[in-house]
Amino acid sequence: MSAQHRRRAPLLDATGHWLTTVVLGVMEFCNRTFPATTSAQLADAAQRLDTATLTIAETVTTFVDGHQVDDARPGRSVLLSSDHAPHLVVTGARGAPVLSMLQGASQALAELAGMPGIADNLRLAFIDLQQRCTGTIAPDPADIAAVLGVATGDVTALMAERAAWQLEAPHLIAVLACLDIGLAEEFQGACRQLDSLAALHAWLTPRLAAHDRTPEEVLALADGGDLLAAAHTLGTGLAAANLGLRALGLPPLNNREGHARQFAAYLQQHRHALQDRIRDAFAPAYRAGEPLDTYLRLRELPGLVPDEAWLDQYWEMPEQVLAGHAEAWFRRNVPETDGDPGLPPVEEARQANRRRLRRILRNAALVTEAWLHRHASGTGQRPADFTAVADMVTQAGILDFDRLTSSAVTRWLKVRGQWPAGMPPTTGLAELGITGQDISDARQRLDYAKDQQHRTAMTVSMDGRFYQADTGLIDLAAAVRSNITPQLLATPAEPLALLPPDEMPAGRLAGGAGGTGTSARTPPPPPEVLKAIGLAGEVAAGEWLRHHFGVPPENSWVSGYRDLLLGDGQGDDSLGYDFRIITGERTRLFEVKATAGDNTEFTLGETEVRRAQDLQPEEEYLIIFITHVLDSQRRRITPLPNPFASGGLSRYRFAGHSIRLQFTCEKS
Repeated sequence: MSAQHRRRAPLLDATGHWLTTVVLGVMEFCNRTFPATTSAQLADAAQRLDTATLTIAETVTTFVDGHQVDDARPGRSVLLSSDHAPHLVVTGARGAPVLSMLQGASQALAELAGMPGIADNLRLAFIDLQQRCTGTIAPDPADIAAVLGVATGDVTALMAERAAWQLEAPHLIAVLACLDIGLAEEFQGACRQLDSLAALHAWLTPRLAAHDRTPEEVLALADGGDLLAAAHTLGTGLAAANLGLRALGLPPLNNREGHARQFAAYLQQHRHALQDRIRDAFAPAYRAGEPLDTYLRLRELPGLVPDEAWLDQYWEMPEQVLAGHAEAWFRRNVPETDGDPGLPPVEEARQANRRRLRRILRNAALVTEAWLHRHASGTGQRPADFTAVADMVTQAGILDFDRLTSSAVTRWLKVRGQWPAGMPPTTGLAELGITGQDISDARQRLDYAKDQQHRTAMTVSMDGRFYQADTGLIDLAAAVRSNITPQLLATPAEPLALLPPDEMPAGRLAGGAGGTGTSARTPPPPPEVLKAIGLAGEVAAGEWLRHHFGVPPENSWVSGYRDLLLGDGQGDDSLGYDFRIITGERTRLFEVKATAGDNTEFTLGETEVRRAQDLQPEEEYLIIFITHVLDSQRRRITPLPNPFASGGLSRYRFAGHSIRLQFTCEKS
């Protein structure tokens, strides 16, 4: 058999738990066969209904020996066996009422309940319920009693008996396992033959007498649903309780997640103190110039995790046990030391040494520049910038110990190849043979280089020409307008169909230079460069819109960039879109997003989100996404659908994890 169907779902989730009451009611009150339905049969049917899954198929095709068999019967259903759970397949129209679908499922439901002969009674019950329960109202006990021809009290009594037995059987096994493993094992084998609560009481009474317990006491513990409280009431410790539970194949009683939280909270409070002690133990090694590999490993507290043995000993962890565990880890891993090294806490030492490192590196940059200019024609290795060096020395552990000195830093830089060859590792002018004038000249050269670096960062290139991002925007816009290609203009104006997120290529985020997205490892371009990229995108979009709609940019452009080029004061960045095209039938609002690379990621601001969500019936909001905006030959336009239209977000993947929220407190 093959089927065109919707996704499989739990049967009772798709129908409602009232279905179990209907099926058991038909078995109990409408079955005229001999012998009568037993409580064990009802319990078995309820269990199968609870675990069954359902597929509502639009079409079902039957094959016999590889040949298709025509079967035009309406409302067909079939029960499929499975290693995991029984599965019903029912033909039905998408969106059809549940009771209508169940009429077609009557035969499969009767087989599922273990009584194929009640199929007609089930179908008639569903027909009568559909007449009583119009719309989406679920049947209540009175409705079910009416269609079965019994009193409402009979139905509620059946529900109560089933609920009590279903609740108590598995919980009772667990409680008995905490009391007596042998008794629990005996009950596990006998419980299916006990077809009522009265039979259960009769079975338990003589067996619990040996433990000075009554069925009422033990059943109350099972009914409470709190196995920990039950074990405490029975006077059973965690270790003994878990011994019984494991013997019965039941999950042990433990607080694994609670232990993890409590231990994490302990470490959060005491991590710094532990790390300070570890650092103090390695201070002699640091001062002797020995490798710090072991210290660097231990300061991360490797292997300091909750003890599995606690699970059978404690529910809530005593503070002294946590402290003793941490202390035992420390003594096993950290070498003993004599005396107090006289160091401040690690975090305090790091912060103070970072400040010293910044000053030392600033002076080292001047000294190395002066020395190289005098002794090596200005060429040679120099220290890296502060951020890079600070990261390296933090990872090396150097900031954790004594007060940093200039000589210690210069020696460290020389060992790691960040010091000029032949230059002594010092910043003393006399030792290096340089003068105060050399330092003054070096400062001028470094300031000039920094200024040039800034100017380079503020430059954008397009088609082999360079434009200053702060002063050359008008020239850049003119160049973009003049090099629009026919291929770009030929891009259709209708939004493209997008793949759903689960079919998108993995890792397709922020892969280009500049624009609306940058990778976590690449610093974003200066705001002036981003502004140049945005302007170039809107100029290209304006010409593309002119080509498709015959409206020149000066009549459709509404963003703040308009004022930069047209100077008429009509640009407004608070509108939430960049271009507006009005036709006889609708108004199209276009938001432009551009990037200098090929990344397919963009950000919508607050006003853009608000406008995309708040549209009049005749309005349409679209995204014009432009890649390689500063390369006329590779530049491409991709029209995108409104992410906030109906179903729009289902075609986009969220590229970040932050969300901006606003709140106002109530007045007290």
